[in-house]
Formats: sequence, C-alpha cells, structure tokens
Amino acid sequence: MSLSVITGVITVIAVCALVIIASFIDLPTVVRIILIVLSVAVGVAGIAAAAMLDIKAGYFECPYCKELF
Repeated sequence: MSLSVITGVITVIAVCALVIIASFIDLPTVVRIILIVLSVAVGVAGIAAAAMLDIKAGYFECPYCKELF
C-alpha cells in the first residue's frame, strides 16, 4: 500500500513540475504542447502503476480453499 502511495505522490510531483515548466518558461508553442502531452502521459502511466501495485498488494489467497480475501 505504501509503495502505491509513494508512486502516486511522485507522479503528482512530476506532472506538476512539467506543467509549471510549460507554463512559466518562455518556450515555443510546439514545445509547450509537447511538454503538456508528456505530462499527461506521465500522469496516466504513474496512476496505472500505482493502481497495479495496489491491486497486487491487496489480496490474500487461502492455500487450502483458494478463496481470495
């Protein structure tokens, strides 16, 4: 659980940093668009990674009855 939270926090920090770079630094429009698209891709990948970590860490399978808890 804590690993997925850490992954989520790092993702939020990375996305915020990329958006701030695209917003405040004087860049050509094409570069700004590329940075915003990159930040969306980083956000999607980070949220997916955190969700997958949470899914794998959240279950226990009984060795006898094979029921998930």
